Amino acid sequence: MKKAALDFQLFYNARLEPLSIGVDEAGFERCAPSHSFGPTARRHYLFHYIVKGKGVYCVGGKTYEVTPGMMFQIKPGETTYYQADAKDPWVYYWFGFHGSEAKDTLEKLGISSLYTFEVEDKKGMEEIFESLQDGDSNPSSMSFSLLSACYRIFSLLVRQFGTAPVLGEGKKPDLVDAILSYVDHHLDQDLRISELSTFFHVDRSHMFRVFKNKMGISPKDYILDARFKRATILLKDTTKTIKEVAIEAGFQDYPSFLKGFKKRFGVSPKEYRKDPFETESNI
Repeated sequence: MKKAALDFQLFYNARLEPLSIGVDEAGFERCAPSHSFGPTARRHYLFHYIVKGKGVYCVGGKTYEVTPGMMFQIKPGETTYYQADAKDPWVYYWFGFHGSEAKDTLEKLGISSLYTFEVEDKKGMEEIFESLQDGDSNPSSMSFSLLSACYRIFSLLVRQFGTAPVLGEGKKPDLVDAILSYVDHHLDQDLRISELSTFFHVDRSHMFRVFKNKMGISPKDYILDARFKRATILLKDTTKTIKEVAIEAGFQDYPSFLKGFKKRFGVSPKEYRKDPFETESNI
């Protein structure tokens, strides 16, 4: 594996356009012994591919042991917990994505029902992630590199499990999925519920009702949750100031961001940045 001295690396997609499949982030981490994350629920799909060490993945009341060459899948809305082994902590890559066609694509790949599985082409999978490490760090080109890596991962998995997916074939886009995709790619803008209903040509009260029935929260609360989630991701990039993080996450009122972050996570953005993984494990 290349660049063995790395302990953590994050690639964040700064290209904000709605896509049927969109990439949130990808990264690499050499975990400390017993390092854990959760319990928590995600709003996007997340793959972890283990290259060394081992750990456990807990979801749906079951615990799975995950070892090198295996991948575990996190699905939106499901509460999960995972922890590195105390003596042989795992080293992994991760890859997060979303989109109106994400669920259908995984079904066609043949892995939608799997929480863990062994990857047959281990060399090929590792090369995909390594290509991100060796690529251009320019945000514009990185967004295309992330999308390319996403489809290369799908291509590798479909050869092992399923048949090639045809995105968008014969399926009317779901309103809520379309709203989620749009919102997640325009978080840095001044999103208004009235503008969303106009954009999607639906009555505001109807949009609210449909969205809340499916997601369990209102569109306004979803936007706020998504912005705080993006802020936690951006805070891991120490080249950005906390004010820049707030703006990129869509918080135009900086004092309100600081107050809201402390209320939600129990620590200030500055304190969170010092040890985000320890903070997340206690949230």
